[in-house]
Amino acid sequence: MKTPQHRYAAEQLAYLRRHETIERRWLAASFNNHFGTELTVEQIKSTCSRIGLKTGRTGRYEPGDLPYNTGTKGLKFGSCTSFKAGQMPHNHQPVGTEVICKKDGYTKVKIAEPKTWRHKHVLIWEKLHGPLPKGQCVIFADSDRQNFEPDNLVAVDRRELLFLNRKALIQQDGELTKIAVNIAKVAVKAAELNRKQR
Repeated sequence: MKTPQHRYAAEQLAYLRRHETIERRWLAASFNNHFGTELTVEQIKSTCSRIGLKTGRTGRYEPGDLPYNTGTKGLKFGSCTSFKAGQMPHNHQPVGTEVICKKDGYTKVKIAEPKTWRHKHVLIWEKLHGPLPKGQCVIFADSDRQNFEPDNLVAVDRRELLFLNRKALIQQDGELTKIAVNIAKVAVKAAELNRKQR
């Protein structure tokens, strides 16, 4: 039901103006007590807004004001569920943990804290051949992302990989894929020489 509109007397409006900086709930209580009315806080707020009265508060700290948590670091009151210093989360994975990504099927290995992970097939390749050169990646010759046999891991240039993917040359037969990698190397080199001659 709609609240009936209150008609303010000049004396009542003057009272609101004299006390405009008071918080509206206290102003409503004071107003009702003084004039014997039963106006709601919302009615008082609405009237103050309509006649242009402001509390003077902006919601911002003004120069010279001190925040309530001055001298404290972080949250003033920690909750009982907050982590304590040195406490490990329940899902913490130790270094050496292996995880198969559901999204792409690659296996990742945690190599350092707090959360440094690398692909297992790249780590195996680097153990045998040294750091993977910039711009290269390691593919599985037989397309099986769980076959970590050293001869199944082949390093290719990103441009070569693009060629292999465009031509659908990565096969389930590892030997065919290795032949395709050599074709890709020749094709990429030929394209590079062709660009230089233009």
